[in-house]
Formats: sequence, C-alpha cells, structure tokens
Amino acid sequence: MSSDGDAVLYIRRETIPKISLCSSSSVQYTDVGGWATGASTRKIVLSRSTSTLSSGIYYIGVYNSEYARGSLDYRLTVNVADDCQTSTLVSSFYAVVMETNKTSSDSNSTELDDDDSLGVCLNGGVCSTLSSESCTCSDGYSGHYCSLQPTRVVLSTASLDGNSLYETAGNLTLAVGEWAYFSFEVNDSAAKAVEFSLLIHNDIAEAKTPVRPLLLVRGPSDAGFPSLASASLQDFDAIAQRFNKQTVAVAVTTACSYGATGSDCFKVAVHNRVVSGSSLRFQLQVAVYTKTSDALTAPDSCEDTTNCHGHGQCVVKDGTHSCQCETGWSGVSCNSPRGFELTQLWSAMENVTMLCSSCNASFTLTRGQVMMFRVPEPLRVGVGLRLTLQSAEKVTGGVTPSVYVSEVLPRSLYDFTYISLASDDPSTKSQAVDIPNSSFSGDFWVVVHTDYPSTNGTTQLTVASSTSARRRRLGGNDVSSFQLVAEQYETSDADSSSSLLTDQSFGRAIFSWVFRSPAGIAVFTFAVTLLVIALCFCVYRVARAPENQDKVLARLYPPISGRGGRPTPGSAKRATGAVVMDINDFNEQPQCSKETIEHRSDTSILEG
Repeated sequence: MSSDGDAVLYIRRETIPKISLCSSSSVQYTDVGGWATGASTRKIVLSRSTSTLSSGIYYIGVYNSEYARGSLDYRLTVNVADDCQTSTLVSSFYAVVMETNKTSSDSNSTELDDDDSLGVCLNGGVCSTLSSESCTCSDGYSGHYCSLQPTRVVLSTASLDGNSLYETAGNLTLAVGEWAYFSFEVNDSAAKAVEFSLLIHNDIAEAKTPVRPLLLVRGPSDAGFPSLASASLQDFDAIAQRFNKQTVAVAVTTACSYGATGSDCFKVAVHNRVVSGSSLRFQLQVAVYTKTSDALTAPDSCEDTTNCHGHGQCVVKDGTHSCQCETGWSGVSCNSPRGFELTQLWSAMENVTMLCSSCNASFTLTRGQVMMFRVPEPLRVGVGLRLTLQSAEKVTGGVTPSVYVSEVLPRSLYDFTYISLASDDPSTKSQAVDIPNSSFSGDFWVVVHTDYPSTNGTTQLTVASSTSARRRRLGGNDVSSFQLVAEQYETSDADSSSSLLTDQSFGRAIFSWVFRSPAGIAVFTFAVTLLVIALCFCVYRVARAPENQDKVLARLYPPISGRGGRPTPGSAKRATGAVVMDINDFNEQPQCSKETIEHRSDTSILEG
C-alpha cells in the first residue's frame, strides 16, 4: 500500500459496502485499528467461531479516504482456510485507486512476496473455536492475533500503603509511533484501587518538537489491550495540557489473577504518537490502595475541581470520598471522556466546512451524525479562540450535540485536546469551548457529534460492537438546526504586545520601540555611537587638510599695519630658491653684541 494513500477496507455480506452505512439491517466490517494507527496494511479476519462468517457472497470494498495525500497503490489478497493456522490463496491483484476513488489500472496476480503471512495466529498461537477470540496465544503473547508481548507483573503485598509497588528500571525509550504494553494482576483481596503513573522525562511543554505520549488503561472486564481504536481510561487533562505526569486510577472490584483466568487483568499501554517530535523517555509507576478515595488527588477533602477534574461531583459515601461523574465521563476521578465511532470520521471528511476564526456557520444534525469544521488559529499573540455551539430552535427534538477539538486531522479519540460533552439537562442548548493555546498545525479541527449513538452498522474488528435495539429505535429521523460561532477573546496572559501595529500611529509605534524595547534601545545606542565616531573623524580630517593649516598659521601671524601684512617666516622665496628676509625683522630679535649687528647690517641678501 502506497504511503500517500489512506486505505479503508470494507467487507459486507450480500451487499456492496458503503463508506456511510445508515441501515441497521446489514453489518459491514472494517479494520479501524489499522486505519487509526496509520498501519501499512489493513487486515480483516472473519471466522465462524467469532460469529462473523456465514455462508453467502461477501463484497470487498477499498476506499481511498479524504485523509489521503495522493493516489492509493495497493494489493488486495484474499485467503480461505479450514482453520486460522493454514490458508489457501484465493485471489490477489494489484490496483491503483486515484484520489477520485476510481480504479485506474489493475492486473490479476497470484504471486505473493516472501514476507506475506497467510496464517492468522502469530508467535505460536493456535485457533480458538470456543471463544470470541480468533486465537489462543502461547505464554508471553497476547492480542487478537497474538502479536503483542506485554510485560506481566504481579502486584501482591501484605501491607498496602500506597507506596509504589512497581517501577520500571531506569528510563525506557519509545521511538515515534511505538507502543509498550504491560499487564498487571492484583490477587490481594484488600486492594480497592490501583494507580498507574507515567513519568515523562522529556521537556514536553517548552520544547519546539515535544513528545506527545499516551497512557491508556483497560480493566479486567475490557477485552483486549488498549489501542487507538478502542475506548480506554486516560488522563485527559494531563494529555491536553501537556503535563510531565499522567495518572490513571482504576477501582479493583475483585482479585484478579492471570494464572486463574488465563486472561490479562489490568492492561496498560504507553504510546508515543506519530505526531511526536522525538523519542519518548519515561518511567511507569504503579501503586495499590486499600481505599478508593486514596487514589484521588486530595483524599482528605471533597472538591469537585481537584478530585473530579470538574467533570463530576465529589460526594461522601460510607465515610469516604468518591466522584459521581457527569454523563460522558468515567474513571475514579472522572477524567476519561466518551467518544464516538471512528468510522463516522470517514463520512464527515467528505464535507469539511471551512470557518474563519470570527465567523459562524449554520447546519442541521440528525441523531448520531458527525460534522467536521476546520478553523484557523488566531494570529494575534495573547488572543484565544472561543467556539460556541448553540441550538437554532426552541426545541432540539432530543438531539444533544458534543464538541471535540483537535490540533491535527483526527484519527482517534485521543487526538482531541478540547472536549465539551453533551449534558443531560434538557434546557441546555449550547456548548462552549475556550482554546487559549495556539495549534502546532496552524488549524483546529472541530467535530460536532450528537449525544445518541449512531445507527451506523459498521463493525470494527478490533473493537467488537453491535447494533442494539435501542440504536434502531433512535433512527435518524430527528433533525435539528444548530449554529457554530467562532470568535476571538483576550486571554489572561495578554499584554501590550498582543495589540496590532495598526491600532496606533506609525510614529508613536517607532518611538515606543526605540525608547522602550531592549532591541530598540540597543539599536539607538549603536546609531548614536556610530554618529559620534563619524563626526570626530570628519573634524580630524578637516583639521589635517593643508589649506586649513595655512589659514591657521595666518591667524597666528596676523598682518602689521602699513606693511601689507606680516609674512610667515620662510614663506618668501626667490626663483633660485633663495630666501628673502626683511631686515626689520631683526628689530624684534633678541639683543646681540655690537659686532654681530654690524656684520649682519652689511649683508641684506643671503644666498640660499
């Protein structure tokens, strides 16, 4: 598969698959996990043991989504097998899908490269015929196809005081796009909560190319390890605000042992996202508590903002503090938001609305529908972006929207850094999101999603989902009108530097810059110094000029009245080079002896 394309692979029984499926009577399958991670391959496995395969005709669709940067060059391979260990090649061909999603060329081929694997279960795994999983993995491996090798740790201690029971030895390193998996079991019945902390040793806030890690946790009742396509517990505020520590606490309802159940208990994943600027250096710490309240930020107090992150209410029950989370939020401290089906992003990308940072857009939404907007960040320093989604009707018909904002083109729930979820209050007709920070991509991607789940029948092979009767009753008949308003606002750290240059006169701006800013003062000092040096040099050159020296001497020897001026000594010369001197000059000479004077008076011309 070419790197410029963005492939979406569909399989649907008896009917042609579609990018947007609204019918609840038919189910289609796709590899959402491969798409979310941007993998180079897409893989779908249907089997009778997982109730995804039955007799009939299956149609396969390949779609080059709107996320693509160019044409898609791909090869499609279909294998059939009696079990998942061996398979027989049915067909394989090459094709090119243009950006218009039309096949431009194809050629039939049944040859495979040496690195192609026709088997399903990897690393010694065997087919599973009695469980919902396709494979039963060998010791040390896990995952749908036994491709993961997590680090397994047993958390067991006689005295649980909240101290760290596990810590990775030294700093671990993850390259961009890589994952690290851990599995923890708690077989002590006294344990009531387990807390996982990711310590980030990179400069995550100030670096020009910061890392963007994720700490994701799934409990014993959750199938599979965390992935970008599955809902997991996270520390949303720490991720969005780029803290150097992410903490996720999980309640322990019963003792859990891998040896007893054969499945992983608390599944933890650390991921260095593909948008990171460098490798991640981190440590993972784990602590166990005998009371769930001890895992709160402030266990001795009951504050909604501190303990429940503003997404729930702190209550006292049986003498201990706990959080009652608002609709859409979960976790011990209510810091994990609810998402939506990622397959809905594919249809939303087909109709992205461009919206300026001080404009508004009106639109309609049905139940479960997703719409996407692209809004540029404000260019002024100290100015944030405020997004307000409000109903345009007096009665919304039961459709309650949520707002998700991402700094990049979203491929998973964990790309959204600002979230405002729908409220249960029927009187709530608006959602507001304040974005004080700039986007490192220059744009904000805004996704508007209704509160009720979609009737989309697409099943994600990596995340088992089904079309329930409740979804069918909530058909897409209710349509409501909404308006998304984008406006700018002054942030708390705004100062004089955030004003525009056109807000004041040019002369005043130059004066303020020269005499008030460090750079202006430095330039002014340098200019004055250079000017003084230039003036001194000019005076020096003028004083050293010959004609100016004669004028100076003339001033020193002014002319005497009646004799036409007083010549400068040595200035009168004959053509032969003789020097003519006025004998009257001797009157002013010092007194000499008489003989000398008489001798001089006899000579009036001295030959040179």
